Amino acid sequence: MLNNLGDVKNYLSATLAPYIRETGPALNNRPVITPLNHNVLLVSPHPDDECINGGLALRLQREAACTIYNFPFTFGSNIVRQVERKRELESATQRLGFKNVFDRTLTETMEELSPTIILCPHEKDGHATHIAAAKKTREALQAVKFDGLLVTCEFWQADEAPNLLVEISEEDCATLMYALLSHAGEIQRNPYHLRLPFWMMENTRRGSELILGTTAASSSILLSTLYSIARIERGQQRSIEKKLFLPVDQNIGLLFQ
Repeated sequence: MLNNLGDVKNYLSATLAPYIRETGPALNNRPVITPLNHNVLLVSPHPDDECINGGLALRLQREAACTIYNFPFTFGSNIVRQVERKRELESATQRLGFKNVFDRTLTETMEELSPTIILCPHEKDGHATHIAAAKKTREALQAVKFDGLLVTCEFWQADEAPNLLVEISEEDCATLMYALLSHAGEIQRNPYHLRLPFWMMENTRRGSELILGTTAASSSILLSTLYSIARIERGQQRSIEKKLFLPVDQNIGLLFQ
């Protein structure tokens, strides 16, 4: 039974141990903090998506002293559960150190926070709410004439052309799993927290080929998440960033260079 962060860390360590014995330990050296202090906006289609795809945001917070604002696009389709899901979300984001934005439109949120990075699902993410969140985010970007980086993530359907592979340390994965425990109603239905490290390992399998190339060695990369990153100027996409891999020993602030 996983009751606290220590339990989650022990579970994850035991889960990863057979792989590590075969391939050698993964990198877990956290880089020197670069205090960039940017605002980052995470558009989450449902409560729990801020955990599942929160790896990049968590690294931005821990390595670049960014403030992460989570915008819950919905509280789920089950009206009876919505109040409870809001409470679960507040518990999860407290564990992550993220701040929630309630009672604002997406456009109002962007205007008030002036984020330099916005994260949301990609536009073909295979779930109606994820797709709607992606569409509304794009509309809001244009409405506020956003300047900065747009980072899109995948979960229900793979992005056809991701260009950013972000390695996730065992410690950060455990933190995300622990936060997911707060979404008790959801993990009873689908144990996302237990499946998270295996999904991240699959990201590494696919992402290492797409980002690093078919001849690069990737056995030392264990956990990762895949994204697409693009530069936005006055609400319009101007350029797609080149393929980029950010291992755990390099500061995530490299995104801004």
